[in-house]
Amino acid sequence: MRDVKFRAWDNVDFKMLYTGEEEDVHFYFDSNGIVAEKFHNTVVDTVEGDRIPDVGYEKLEHLQYMQYTSLKDKNGKEIYEGDVLKVEGSKRRYVVRWNNEESAFTVTYKYANDDPAEWVISEFREVLKTFEVIGNIYENPELLQE
Repeated sequence: MRDVKFRAWDNVDFKMLYTGEEEDVHFYFDSNGIVAEKFHNTVVDTVEGDRIPDVGYEKLEHLQYMQYTSLKDKNGKEIYEGDVLKVEGSKRRYVVRWNNEESAFTVTYKYANDDPAEWVISEFREVLKTFEVIGNIYENPELLQE
């Protein structure tokens, strides 16, 4: 069975959140897709004037979600959408994306002055084992600079 995992880029706190690894963030699915809520301790004032501890939450609607491809790089690191990959000895950078038309994860790369090339990951599963995750498009945008 395939692992279904997500991570999310928080573009307010500028950090990556991983499902199952965050103590104060809860991920779940609803009719609109994946949702994240951040829990925080709060105090509620009662009608009687007492203050009682409670747990509040806020929906994190600003997150950018990325799904796990169910593949790992040459070092055993999980590969997610948005990851930047490289092959040893090459300056070329590859970006993992979801392609709606193909209904598949793809890897795109750009030759110097040509249009980007793209291939479906599942068709190159063995070749991908020689690639290494070196960052992602959110935390390491400089990796995509030519």
